[in-house]
Amino acid sequence: KALIAWRDKMNETLTDVGKYYEEQKQNLDDIEKTITLEDIKKIAQDLKDWRETNYLLTANEINDFLLIQQEAEAIQIAKKRASKIKDDIAKIQKTNIKTAGELTKLLNKADQLIKESDKINQEAEKNLRQLYIEQKAIVAESTTTESMVSAQTTGESTSTEESPNTTSTENSSENADEPIPPPSIRDLVKDSLTKVKEAYQVFIEMSNLVRKLLK
Repeated sequence: KALIAWRDKMNETLTDVGKYYEEQKQNLDDIEKTITLEDIKKIAQDLKDWRETNYLLTANEINDFLLIQQEAEAIQIAKKRASKIKDDIAKIQKTNIKTAGELTKLLNKADQLIKESDKINQEAEKNLRQLYIEQKAIVAESTTTESMVSAQTTGESTSTEESPNTTSTENSSENADEPIPPPSIRDLVKDSLTKVKEAYQVFIEMSNLVRKLLK
């Protein structure tokens, strides 16, 4: 349900974007004969500001969603390929046990890479839900909590001169130990795709091994 609500919100925003561009186009047509260079500069800057504030945020959300879905499809294709190769190894097992054993080891390596790829992509999907779908609820709850804390502490003051210095020291310490930000959704999808590519490299290695067997 949350995902459907997000989808509808994206559709609504894209519809508004389309209307905005049509309105801007109509405005340009209306002033085409009287427009000046300064007018063009202002219109271009306004369009750029509007695009960054209204369109790009939505486009990035949609692109992240599509990247995750496309990567999930790539993972499924890799899984099917691995399953087919497993059947082929079973046939080779009947005629060449040694080669079948080597191929099985390689297939296990490819399977592990695909599993890791799937896990990373699922993490990307989890982050997408937290950032884009659940974010507003989290922000709203955080704002309410901050308001309550602020109300409770209103009127309180420090009684010594050491508090400001202590706070400053604590802040400095916190800044020095700032954690490294987690990878973005696109970084995760990229890492997932890299694992799939590595799995296909193993498939190629297996194919070369079979060719040697057939010679």
